[in-house]
Amino acid sequence: MNFLEALDQYRGDDEDSADISCPLVPVYEYDLTSGPIRMWPGFGRLHTIDGRKWLGTVDSSGVDHHQAPGPRDGRDGTSAKMTFGLPYIDRETYNQIRLVKEESRDRPVRVYLCVLLPNEGLRPQTPLRFQAEYTLISPLFDSGLTWDEVRFIRRYSVSIIGRDGNQSRALADLGTYTSTGQRDRAAEFGIAVDRGCDFVAALENVTVKPQ
Repeated sequence: MNFLEALDQYRGDDEDSADISCPLVPVYEYDLTSGPIRMWPGFGRLHTIDGRKWLGTVDSSGVDHHQAPGPRDGRDGTSAKMTFGLPYIDRETYNQIRLVKEESRDRPVRVYLCVLLPNEGLRPQTPLRFQAEYTLISPLFDSGLTWDEVRFIRRYSVSIIGRDGNQSRALADLGTYTSTGQRDRAAEFGIAVDRGCDFVAALENVTVKPQ
């Protein structure tokens, strides 16, 4: 049974959206240099039909230790800033992540959708459906003191910015949007003079309104 067939079977004959409740959850694969880290927003270890294992990020108190944004539609050409985070970690984990922070730079994080049908437990039998892929830019580290009505507690958190494939899509390879860069690229194609970007510097911090 494929992904769409599983959704149709679970929906049954219901037509009203208020009557349809499908156990559909996102799962996340961080493809780091040293190897992938896989997470899902639940309790326990999830085993998908393709043999991959996903670490549950929800603890026994119901706290999700992984923060992830919802999907964004990039069909308009924009590249939204997506922030993935680990807001509740201990000092040891915090320091370990800082030591290997370069492993995440320019690496992909892939998001899949998983159907959890009744009686399947933590071993869903429906193949995952790819939803999105983002490129991780660089991690951000933060620590601070919080008051829990009894004492101050130091909290540690790590977040990382991700961008989709629309980032820098208008930039030429190894080039910048400057007059010098434009002339250099034009010369590679045998064009002696290209002044198409001479105006760029004059437009810095200028708002242009079409007539």
